[in-house]
Amino acid sequence: MLRDSTSGHYIWAENYDRKIESIFSPQDEIAMKITAELQVNIAYESLGQSSPIQTQNLKAYKKFLKGFEIYFRRTEYDILHARKIFKETIALDPEYGAAYVMLKHTHLDDIWYHRTKLK
Repeated sequence: MLRDSTSGHYIWAENYDRKIESIFSPQDEIAMKITAELQVNIAYESLGQSSPIQTQNLKAYKKFLKGFEIYFRRTEYDILHARKIFKETIALDPEYGAAYVMLKHTHLDDIWYHRTKLK
């Protein structure tokens, strides 16, 4: 259960009654749902609408976070490595808009840092 500490209103609550095969399975699922809920609320408050760039695919989300971290190392090798990871993320969830946004940034970096050949 999550509560807004300033207003006291409940933000998120859910019951988890199921067979646990791995101790990390429910933990990952709960973390993903909380993250998704917070993104919706943050987007709603700041933009007046929910964000269209979320995923419910935990594997895609984890891969996206890995690519995101690598991308911000900002070396040419890391940008290319992050591009590969964002493509893999998209393969896991073709509807995951954030992965497309970050993939776009890897290509923009090629232009910005003159790593493309103009024809």
